[in-house]
Amino acid sequence: MESSPSSTPFWKSSWFPYIALTIVWAIVYAVTFDDKIDLGGDNAVYYILGDSLSDGQGYTNVHEVGGRPNNHFPPGYPLILAFFMTFSKSISFLKFVSGLFFLGTVLLSYRIFKRIVDSNVLAFVLGIFIIFNGNIISSGNIMMSEIPFLFFSTLTIHLFMLSESRYNFLKDWRFWTMVLVAAFSYHIRTAGIALIAGFLIYLAVNRKWLKAAAFGGGFALLSLPWILRGKALGGSNYINQLLQINPYRREDGMLGFGDLITRLMYNIERYVSVELPRTFFTSLDVNYTMYMRHLTGSTDLPPNYTPETHWFLGIVLIALIIYGVYSLKNYRSFVAFYLLGSAGILLLWPYVWFGTRFILPLIPFLILGVVSGVDALIKRFNKGKGANPLLYLTLVLTLIPSVKQEAEKVDYQYPGKYADFLSMSRFVNDNLPPDAVVLNRKPGLFYLYGNRKSINIPSTLNYAEMQQAMDSAGVTHVIVDAMGFADVGRYLIPFMQNNEIKFTGIQQIQTTSQYPTQLFAYNSKPGYTGDWVTIETENGTVNERTGKGVYRFSDGRIFDGHWKKGLRHGEGVMQFTNGSKLRCTWDNDTIAGSAELIDANNQVILSGNYSEEEFIEAMK
Repeated sequence: MESSPSSTPFWKSSWFPYIALTIVWAIVYAVTFDDKIDLGGDNAVYYILGDSLSDGQGYTNVHEVGGRPNNHFPPGYPLILAFFMTFSKSISFLKFVSGLFFLGTVLLSYRIFKRIVDSNVLAFVLGIFIIFNGNIISSGNIMMSEIPFLFFSTLTIHLFMLSESRYNFLKDWRFWTMVLVAAFSYHIRTAGIALIAGFLIYLAVNRKWLKAAAFGGGFALLSLPWILRGKALGGSNYINQLLQINPYRREDGMLGFGDLITRLMYNIERYVSVELPRTFFTSLDVNYTMYMRHLTGSTDLPPNYTPETHWFLGIVLIALIIYGVYSLKNYRSFVAFYLLGSAGILLLWPYVWFGTRFILPLIPFLILGVVSGVDALIKRFNKGKGANPLLYLTLVLTLIPSVKQEAEKVDYQYPGKYADFLSMSRFVNDNLPPDAVVLNRKPGLFYLYGNRKSINIPSTLNYAEMQQAMDSAGVTHVIVDAMGFADVGRYLIPFMQNNEIKFTGIQQIQTTSQYPTQLFAYNSKPGYTGDWVTIETENGTVNERTGKGVYRFSDGRIFDGHWKKGLRHGEGVMQFTNGSKLRCTWDNDTIAGSAELIDANNQVILSGNYSEEEFIEAMK
């Protein structure tokens, strides 16, 4: 009897790594999938933009008053959302789409790393590390651009490597597809320019001038429409924020050279001691509010506060990445330039944009650098023999706490202060008229639940500017939340305290938070309109009514005159509801000298040195 030809064991087949990686991803993603919407405002705005595109309303902020064209977020991710919204607009479904991009990234990374490290097993191990990375797991559960960008940038790299195998790249469809995908990656996240720079520098170093020119020219042509649109709309809002010292404190002004150096120093410290360690170990906890105060030298810290920094771990990781990239035999210069270009961009961003989400697109290559660095060290001290790549899988045990942390979020309830904000948004949807305009801290998130137009809190200490912004937008209501954002306490509350007459409380919600979330009706007519003076006090910056202004009292009286330190001071006229007018000079809210009270027919009722109360009594 003839024996049948021996078949290759399934675990040695070319497709087995893809199946195994998919199974591992499915298990990890199933236990960590969270269908709750993320509390960050950006993911809500992405959803709104995608919905606007899918409904044919254009790339506009339909949740804002006026529905102005959006020039802050690149349109790539909203276009992706708009496509998938043709199947379902469910938030859970769209979050699962991010999970599929996560899986696609893992599988593409495996193919890329096979080319770079010349080892199927080590490439497989690197894919496992990506699956177990807590940052990527978390982002795969959010409607944000990071994971789609990670997928398309990885696809760009894969196509680029495939095109490198062809001499006549101009006839290679993979090269031109790579140009299209690279441009789309840039339109998902502007930081994708680092990927483009990495390609161009790699090609230049290898003296592939024609290919560099074709790639750079093709990318420029595909990017031009978005750039021209941004200029037509007054420039990119995103770029404008980059050029500010602090995008959340507009009054700090624009970035100067000294401010740039300070930003670089802050970012270097933050990325080395906090962000890079948390890139690999998300279970490392950090109180960013306290840490940012420490970073900027604030004295407003508890006496026993110790910053949650991990300098030693960060420096070791950087050393391993540098050594690992240096040890690569294939595409070393590309990996190096991609990481260096991305690092340069990250260091230029405002230091208040903290968190590992900005470093997330680099995570696969950072993992590659660390593992390659460890492998190179083992070979250096083991006579050129590296460790069995499968032994690296034991390191996955160090990532289990990060996966567990993400799994616990599934049953995690929103903090009371955020739950109160969402409850207030639902109250607005059920009780306010459809044409209400509500000022609040998170307009995108509010719109998903409140279904009303809104504006964000104007970042200004100038009360005249604040009122102008609110009045021009037609604000009818204001939400004062307890979420703890600085602009609520810095800009909104002081304005309301100085204009209490303009606000009427409607609803208050307080569950487990320390402070209530409040809804106020806003009426621009009562209160003060006029000149303000900003002064510095021991308790911070305050505004005072000083100069010329009009104050409308709740009982209908109107004072038109001069003010000083919040009091009537100088010449002024008080008009009463019956048409009578009191003309006089004021001194610290008191009538100084002779005054004259006339009726609606301009007839004198009383004149002389009398108090305000006596003039009012005479008018009766």
